[in-house]
Amino acid sequence: GQVYKSGQPVASFYTEAVLQNSFVKAHVESGYRGMILNPFLGYCPKGVVCGDDNDMYFKQQAVGLSEGVLLFKLSCFKSIPKFLQTFIYNHRARILHAISTPRAVISNNVLIVLASSMNTSSSTPTVKFIHLFNTHPPAVFNEACKEVDSQIWDRHTAINQDRCAISQVIKVIDSLKQRNVYDQTAIMIVADHGAGLPPPHGSILGVSANPLFLYKPFNATGALQVSNKLVGLVDVHATLCAMTRDCHRSSAYGYDVLGNALNNKRVFNFSLYTWMPELTYSTNKPCDVTDFQIIGAPEKISSWHKISV
Repeated sequence: GQVYKSGQPVASFYTEAVLQNSFVKAHVESGYRGMILNPFLGYCPKGVVCGDDNDMYFKQQAVGLSEGVLLFKLSCFKSIPKFLQTFIYNHRARILHAISTPRAVISNNVLIVLASSMNTSSSTPTVKFIHLFNTHPPAVFNEACKEVDSQIWDRHTAINQDRCAISQVIKVIDSLKQRNVYDQTAIMIVADHGAGLPPPHGSILGVSANPLFLYKPFNATGALQVSNKLVGLVDVHATLCAMTRDCHRSSAYGYDVLGNALNNKRVFNFSLYTWMPELTYSTNKPCDVTDFQIIGAPEKISSWHKISV
């Protein structure tokens, strides 16, 4: 839920936002067991178990061999001309599979493993943050979760891959119900950014600032409800901590999305930036951003107001 301050070194921001003030860290401090899968840039709070989804995809005894083969294949891939690399990545999924297993395939497998191997015997509450890539390009699945070739990343193929991803999430939900722990489990599904594929006549800014936000609190029943409240990723920490009431330190940002304090007159701050490889775990450089205030619905370009420096 922490908001990036323009000019702040990247390492400083992630140290504060993840290592010190994340909702996972807050619950671990209250006695929860904590787990983060695919921690961004490797940031893992003290007391939290962190891991990589490759460990769940490959058999444990073959991980070293798999990584060695992968490095060799990537070296071969890097040795071919740039235009061939681009063509293979964008148009020949099967060839790409031979080089490296797509992250969407691995992420789908993670959800399958989670659904089939769920252990609910512990009396200690658990908080899990699972960062997956089911909905990321390249497009390697159709809506029936069958692997496909030669898929350009556009709204149609992205939606098909999204449907596949949701079907895997439903397997996890069904497993929770079968084990009689669904009611006592809170589930939040969010996207860290939009797909960058605006609808016709839409703005790419709007989809970037208006990512998916699904939330099932404890003991929720009935059909899925859609709200017109203006919510965002800044509300994750405050919402989860308000529900569990187990955070000793509340977030200084955001609102409980089910609370009465939230209204449609709120103002969002949004930092537009382009991710660069040099923005690593240890960099002390700030991220080059353009700051906006969003007043109103994010999908409307009239709601966006650039902040002058």
